[in-house]
Amino acid sequence: MSCLKTKTTDIKLEAMKVLWGIAQCREVTVDVSGNPDGKFLPLNLIQENYEQLLGYIWFEDAGVDPEPAGKTLLASVPYEDGVDSAEDLASAIKTALEASAYADLLDITVTGAVVHVANKIFGLVDTEGAGDSGFTVEVQKEGLGGDLGKTEQGGITFNMETQTFELKSDQTAEQLLGEINLGNSTTIEMTLIEMTKARFKTLLGSVVGDVYDLGGGEEMIGIGTSKLFKELSALGGRMVLHPLRISDVTDRSEDWSFHLTSPLPNSLNFSGTEQQGLEITFKPYVDESKPAEISVGGLGDWLALLNL
Repeated sequence: MSCLKTKTTDIKLEAMKVLWGIAQCREVTVDVSGNPDGKFLPLNLIQENYEQLLGYIWFEDAGVDPEPAGKTLLASVPYEDGVDSAEDLASAIKTALEASAYADLLDITVTGAVVHVANKIFGLVDTEGAGDSGFTVEVQKEGLGGDLGKTEQGGITFNMETQTFELKSDQTAEQLLGEINLGNSTTIEMTLIEMTKARFKTLLGSVVGDVYDLGGGEEMIGIGTSKLFKELSALGGRMVLHPLRISDVTDRSEDWSFHLTSPLPNSLNFSGTEQQGLEITFKPYVDESKPAEISVGGLGDWLALLNL
């Protein structure tokens, strides 16, 4: 008998890290009239560990890298003044970023002289601007979200329900001849207990609610009529549940993720004797840009899916 014989079980306790958010997406309109030689364009991204990297693109000439303070070079782009058009430079930006060490974290497309740059991992990024490039940068979708903090004891509930149509005939009365799948609905429910103002802004102010600028750096987060009749799926973001037993958050092999979800707050308690928590439901929708087999979400490495 082997002295190394051990008992194993597939039963486990599965506490999860909860992450939700929207990835930054912007359009950069290239303008070569000011000669971008030696200049730079800020470009921030969220890394695989969900931390921000302040980056930039350098338009390489015979000079030296400007090395703007606190920023990391993502790619250097060759440019020859008077030879390369705005369209040429836009394509060169795409080529340089796709060849960089950060290619798996960015989605880049080009339309004429416009470069569309989207982060693949969601999260808030600092204001980027155009640096000294002279280009025009327009944010299409502002990045937000990240780790939503701790949940109340009792955990997270992932509810699944399949709607079907029963096939019967008059000749067989109530005996089932078959059944047709009409759809699968899911919800993720939890109570979040580390509710900072930033998290209220993310979860309440981004989809069903809104944010009102009071001026002077102050803002009010709440619910009004500004989001009435809006399509919630168009405002939603990605939800990720990462097992705490896997300490490396970049190991996404056992992540549950849902491509397009909306946070729907249910209730918030106020008490001097009970722990405050925000009861919230995340509702996933079909994302038709994803394969039909996993168009709502699933278990596995979702970043690998985005990089196929």
